[in-house]
Amino acid sequence: MRKLGLIGSLFVALSLWAASSLPVFGDGPSGTVPVTISTSAVACIRIDTTGIAYQNVALGGTSVGMVQLDTCSTVAQRLEARGTDTTGGATWALVDTGTCSNGLLTNQFKHAIDQADTGFLFLSTSNKSLGTLPTTAVDLQLDTALHAACPGSNGAGSTLNSSIIFTAFLP
Repeated sequence: MRKLGLIGSLFVALSLWAASSLPVFGDGPSGTVPVTISTSAVACIRIDTTGIAYQNVALGGTSVGMVQLDTCSTVAQRLEARGTDTTGGATWALVDTGTCSNGLLTNQFKHAIDQADTGFLFLSTSNKSLGTLPTTAVDLQLDTALHAACPGSNGAGSTLNSSIIFTAFLP
């Protein structure tokens, strides 16, 4: 019985000793660790246009539209755009050169964005620069032009789909 009492006392003593070595939460000493947060800028644009509908465009014809977007970055950024081939009623390849009377083949079309100062930039399936956007928020209205595939191409009377893909980059 005496051994049991001695073991019990030893257990209590060890428990108190272990508890005293744990951190104390309360009014005891405290310390401060300074933290520095360094942020980096991000490229950011918002496209406010849900779609462009070029209506009743004849083969070989042209139609205009508009895209509205705004910047949401606090730093200068480079804006680029590219287009896609059509899908749907026919497949037309997006090209950036030629006209129906000079080099544009059947089932090829052109899509352009007006750059105001330098005129229309004809898109391709690779990114092309639209220039540098300012460091302050700005609303942009970009005129677009579709040059439909030449007469003799597939897709007359069909609805075709294509996209313009805008990407902002930090310089």
